[in-house]
Amino acid sequence: MDGSKGGSAKTTSQKHLKFSSTSTASPAATTGSLRDSKPTSSSSAVPTGLVTAPGTASGSLPRPFDTGLGNNYTNPDCPTFINNVLRNDTFVSCLPLSLLLQNSMSFFSATKSHTSITRTLDATCAVVNEPACTTLLASFASDLRQDSNCGSDYRRQQPLVLSAYNGLVSYSSLYRAGCEKDDKGNYCFANAITNMTSPSDSYPYYLPLGIALPGGSQPTCSDCLKRTMDIFNQAANADKTQQQPLMGDYAAAAQLINVGCGPGFANTTMAAGKSAGQSSGVVQQRSSGGVVVLAVGVASLISFGVLG
Repeated sequence: MDGSKGGSAKTTSQKHLKFSSTSTASPAATTGSLRDSKPTSSSSAVPTGLVTAPGTASGSLPRPFDTGLGNNYTNPDCPTFINNVLRNDTFVSCLPLSLLLQNSMSFFSATKSHTSITRTLDATCAVVNEPACTTLLASFASDLRQDSNCGSDYRRQQPLVLSAYNGLVSYSSLYRAGCEKDDKGNYCFANAITNMTSPSDSYPYYLPLGIALPGGSQPTCSDCLKRTMDIFNQAANADKTQQQPLMGDYAAAAQLINVGCGPGFANTTMAAGKSAGQSSGVVQQRSSGGVVVLAVGVASLISFGVLG
């Protein structure tokens, strides 16, 4: 089931986003959750009242693209557009896991500790109106592909632009998967990303971003993995526009997981007309702590000092 069930949002702008009254705040200035809003047909109509997640200092939370956007763009308005998205109050309140996984040095640092990553997930999962965030981020994704914003860079597959787009359209899938908990009340994702003895446990969480499961990898056959793959299967099959990156890598990943976990562990059924092809994502392994860095294409989107 896709959080954007209410329909695609109308774009807020063609060139520059229009902000609410505190639009000049930095992306990390205020982080919290949407409390009383309802999905609407226009992203600009989504309420921007923010409530900081309990027990979390807003300035300490990770934020996407915190090492900068670089300058490899054919349209100079493209990084301006992305920066405007990052500064949008409602976007900040959604704290999308989908845009932190590949594009945040502060998030990478948080994954080194189960306590730190749990604190981040508490803030992400405090969003009670997932459909509103899904609608808003889908609208931004549509705007991103406009020629007046990042259209030309999207078509030439500029890695950072592709990563931004994939993160925007996969918000709902990773919100739902990232907020799943085990029978002890721990986040499944926190367990996976900090598991040094089985680093491949974290690999499936990158599927919604268009990163194929590496051949030969075998995540732990847990209830967490099964529920995560069920979420991704539902999202892939609900994608009527076939714009979700999951469309290209879910089926192959499910088949690979079933080799180790047994037939039927992961649902391999795809709706008629759905693609079962793999993406061109590659995996690069960090030497510290068994944490995996996944990158689109042949280069990492963000340089963490360990990728050449």
